[in-house]
Order: sequence, then structure tokens, then C-alpha cells
Amino acid sequence: MGKEEAHARVKYLLDSGYIVLYEDTKLIELAAEYKCRKKVSLADCFTLALAKKISSPALFAKRKEELLEEMSKEPFDVKIMFLEDF
Repeated sequence: MGKEEAHARVKYLLDSGYIVLYEDTKLIELAAEYKCRKKVSLADCFTLALAKKISSPALFAKRKEELLEEMSKEPFDVKIMFLEDF
């Protein structure tokens, strides 16, 4: 449908009041810290940052080599769990 339609739909949602977006600078800062310290994807950094922010384990669908490698070098400051373990 294209970029313009996507922007229009987001605008409709925001204008409806059904959803509200909040800026979360702290989450961005935490993700940036992980990205600077660890060799993992930005998406994984945000998962780790959210887990830290809400004091919850970080839950990943499956074990990724880059994440396991970083875990073996130095433990993360959040608990990490994998769905494939359940």
C-alpha cells in the first residue's frame, strides 16, 4: 500500500485516541548502552533494554550465535530466556 498510506493509517490511529505514543528516552539510552558494549543486533538491544527497564527476563524465540557469544564473554545484567527451551 505504500509509505503514504502507512503514514495516513498511523495518523488516523493517533487522532482516534485509541493508541497513544510515549517517547521513552530511558529505553533508548539503555538500548544504546547495550549496543555500545555488546556485539548484538539493535533489535536485541531493545529487548534487553526493555527487560532491564521493567525488571523482567529478556525473552528470545531461539538461541542466536551472536547473543550466545556475548553471553559467554560476560554475563548480561538481565536474565535471558529462550522459548525453544520450553
